[in-house]
Order: sequence, then C-alpha cells, then structure tokens
Amino acid sequence: MKPNKDAFFDINQDLISTLQKKEYDKLTIQMIATRAYRDWGLNKNDIIMELNTVKTPIDLDRLLHSESYTFTHDIGGIAKHIDKLTGELKGFHPICAKQQ
Repeated sequence: MKPNKDAFFDINQDLISTLQKKEYDKLTIQMIATRAYRDWGLNKNDIIMELNTVKTPIDLDRLLHSESYTFTHDIGGIAKHIDKLTGELKGFHPICAKQQ
C-alpha cells in the first residue's frame, strides 16, 4: 500500500499553521509586554510569564490594540488576580477574554 502524499501534506500544513500561530502569539505577547513597560514601567518578563500562564483564553490582538482603559484593566487585573501556580484568575474576568 502506497502512502497518501496528499494526506501527509495536509498534516504538515496543519502543523505549520499551528507553529505559525504559536510564533504569532509569542510575538504579540512580547509587544503587549513592551506596551506595558512603555506605558507604566512594568517588568516585561512578569507580563510575558503571566500571559503565557493564564488559563483564561485571551484575545491577544484585541488586548494589544485596545484603548488605555481596557489595556489597564486587563493587564492590571491579570497581574493582581492570577494564581501563578495554576494560571487561574480568582475573581476577575478580562475584557479581552475570548468568547467561549
């Protein structure tokens, strides 16, 4: 039985798309951390760690391009309410959370 080359290609395309999305998210998180540093002097590494740890799905593009109030609310709220061991947010819901 010959392997189906098209099926292999489709699997690889899915893998490439997943990897591209992860790299895009990584870059977006770095830009969010840079904005938080620029606007308030927050530690970039702390912001990166919190956004990578948080279990609540965040619309990163929406957060990056949000107006000042939403950005402040979400970054400050995540920093204040995140359980750094589990990534759970205790008593806080980000404005830029993805709809489930």
